[in-house]
Amino acid sequence: WIIDEQFKDNFYIDSNKIMLIAPNSPGLKEGLNVGDEIIAINDILLEGNNANNWASYFKGKLNLTVKKDGLLKSIEIKSNNDSYFDIVRMIKLKKPSKKALKRRNNWLGKGL
Repeated sequence: WIIDEQFKDNFYIDSNKIMLIAPNSPGLKEGLNVGDEIIAINDILLEGNNANNWASYFKGKLNLTVKKDGLLKSIEIKSNNDSYFDIVRMIKLKKPSKKALKRRNNWLGKGL
């Protein structure tokens, strides 16, 4: 489950616990960590795993109450609508060059 379109690349939530945080995202910059549990969004107490529902209800920013290391902390996240993951395009070469084969073999540990 991904939290709302504008926050979708910030963190991945399962049962209101953060499972993944995108590099350089507002969530990471504000101190969210994998394993933190979101208790409330904009002062609405979460029940079950409904963080995604409430996050998509609010637009622009989220005020999160987060359980971190056994303590409650308030964190504000503002969306900047950026993408935080690189997009990679892979193509298959018909006949790789010797240099490309050497790099591939070194990467796979076969050229050491």
